[in-house]
Amino acid sequence: MAISDIPRSFDDGTFTTTDDGANSATIEGITGTYTLSNVYPDGREPIIGQTQGAVSAARRGNRVFPTISIQGQARRFDTDAHKIVYGTIGGYVSVLADIGDQKGFDLQLDEDYSTDTRQILAEDCTATMEYTQSEGEIASFSIEITVHGPLTIDGVTYIASR
Repeated sequence: MAISDIPRSFDDGTFTTTDDGANSATIEGITGTYTLSNVYPDGREPIIGQTQGAVSAARRGNRVFPTISIQGQARRFDTDAHKIVYGTIGGYVSVLADIGDQKGFDLQLDEDYSTDTRQILAEDCTATMEYTQSEGEIASFSIEITVHGPLTIDGVTYIASR
């Protein structure tokens, strides 16, 4: 099983998207939930071999890409975050785009729940994002992120390289 497939709530968070150039956007004052899935050591799923019901081999299998699902509300949604996620902001630079045609971004999620804090750093991400905000209203958003590069959670590196 992965490190965490349990939804986690938070009441004070920031979500920062950056490209591999100088573009950056931060969404502040986030409340909501997120789920972190498919986090395996070195990003590789375990393959267990059995002989007559007993474990006879344990190997690292194929690469599994972690996912982060966030649903929340924010005081203000920075539309540049949306532009960075989709690679449409001016001066956009992406390492993923350099090795193919998929645009990517890096993210930093800092969140607090009471006295418990967590920081997630992920590189070379792809995502789908939806948000709504009416004038004077709190922004609602959801984002489904796939991490293709390094992943660090609370200072512990789980995946060191792409």
